[in-house]
Amino acid sequence: MRYWRYIFALILLGIAVWVILPKIGESYREIPIVFKRANLELLPLLLLAQVLYYFGDGWLSLIVLRMGGYTLRLKDTLRIAILGVVGNQAFPVLGGVAISYYFYRKLKLPHEAILFLVISWTFLIYVVYAIFFFLSLFFAPVSPLYFLPPPALAVIAGVLILIGFFLYYLFKEGGKKLSQLGERIIKLLNKLSNFFRKRDLMDPERVRRGIPRLYDTFRTLENHYNQLPLAFLASILFYLGNIFTLYFSFIVFGHKLNFFHIVFGYSLSLLLSALTLVPQTPGVMLASLSLIFTALGVPAHIVVLSGTLYRLFSYWLPFIVGIFSMINIRRELRRMEEVSQAR
Repeated sequence: MRYWRYIFALILLGIAVWVILPKIGESYREIPIVFKRANLELLPLLLLAQVLYYFGDGWLSLIVLRMGGYTLRLKDTLRIAILGVVGNQAFPVLGGVAISYYFYRKLKLPHEAILFLVISWTFLIYVVYAIFFFLSLFFAPVSPLYFLPPPALAVIAGVLILIGFFLYYLFKEGGKKLSQLGERIIKLLNKLSNFFRKRDLMDPERVRRGIPRLYDTFRTLENHYNQLPLAFLASILFYLGNIFTLYFSFIVFGHKLNFFHIVFGYSLSLLLSALTLVPQTPGVMLASLSLIFTALGVPAHIVVLSGTLYRLFSYWLPFIVGIFSMINIRRELRRMEEVSQAR
């Protein structure tokens, strides 16, 4: 089915409306009061948080490229970070990567450098996401760990240890076991795809080429270990930019949550939106935030208002800025081409 991923997104949006609307109906009279008491003087803090987010994004890209032996200006990596929002808006999932690739190539960055940047950037960011999520499991007042008996916690700890050993087994010896597992999974998926669609889903050769590239990336990061602290700092700034945007969005409407409450809810919202396979589609993240934070006990009308404000500052405002940034950077690139041709 060609549009199955968008069907998943519509299902999520439908569930969110079905769950949230009755609860808003119970408290809709409070919405005018919440608006009247809104702390609008805190709005600049949301803007500052987004500046932190995009600074972390651009700075991390700059550090990673330097680790790979490539040099760009921070100004360029920051602008391309903002342009990624435009790409995600136009083409969810891969639009941001595609538009970033296009402009990095225009800046004469080779394909190998961009591939190294994408892999390293993704790895570092997701490590930070995982660290904060696990911290939230222990410090968030709504964490399920608070309600589980000690035997259940011991079982969870044992499962995590086994997963750790399994991952070590897959990644040792240059990732041979990982490559073999990946090929088997792809062959199985291809059989299923041939049964339903009469064609392969993916070429197993991609795994054979991809695993060595992954290891080359890790080796480069390992060889530049002295720059990893800065890379992780940039990743943390990137992550905290979004967390503080959401945190202050709730405070604007008079609802202060524990920091790790926000981290826990935000992490679950990302996972829920990722299940649709189109997480950047307008409305999907707001639906995920609404479902998760309502389930975590936040009043429905507060969740919808705060979630809408969060998306306004984290998505729509950068999109507008990204349009102007795109126009500006294309002008500069044209001037650079004209100067090089004149020479």
